[in-house]
Amino acid sequence: MKNSHRFLEWATEKILSSPTNTVVLRLPGGLQGVMTANPSCVEHILKENFENYPKGDVFNTYFLDFFGGGLFTSDGEVWKVNRKVANHALNTKSYRNFMMDNVALELETKLVPLLETLSKTGEVFDFEHVLERFGFDNVFKVAFGFELGCLEGEGSVMGYEFLRAYEDATKISTLRYYFKFIYRN
Repeated sequence: MKNSHRFLEWATEKILSSPTNTVVLRLPGGLQGVMTANPSCVEHILKENFENYPKGDVFNTYFLDFFGGGLFTSDGEVWKVNRKVANHALNTKSYRNFMMDNVALELETKLVPLLETLSKTGEVFDFEHVLERFGFDNVFKVAFGFELGCLEGEGSVMGYEFLRAYEDATKISTLRYYFKFIYRN
């Protein structure tokens, strides 16, 4: 709880201090969680033994309205079907080429020019936030075929507002899940 305001930094510190780059978390309510940056552990959990790592009803209760009944909130057979569909869609050669072309175009026409401009002004900026907006623009364009324009910041009101709404929804869902265990009973 004391690191909730800096969860990503805390999680990174924990993972880097582990010889296996994997940490088992003891959560309130007697629950356990796993954080890992070890590729073989990720493969073990997500590909080879997913059935042994269910998200469960509690997780789904707090994230279903945000993520829907898809890959992120399903377990068992439903998860297997969702994973097969996503895997097939994401691994076609034409889709991979489309993603790579899109990222290259966004790098060349948006990210690099923005970083060049910022470097000339000497302005201090949040690099993590810039990369977050870059990533969100790419995912949104690849997934929905629509240019959101988050990297343009407040210059693209719709994109900027959508990104903020997404961040708010993520925080609300996460806090709702988190506080369930702090204030349970």
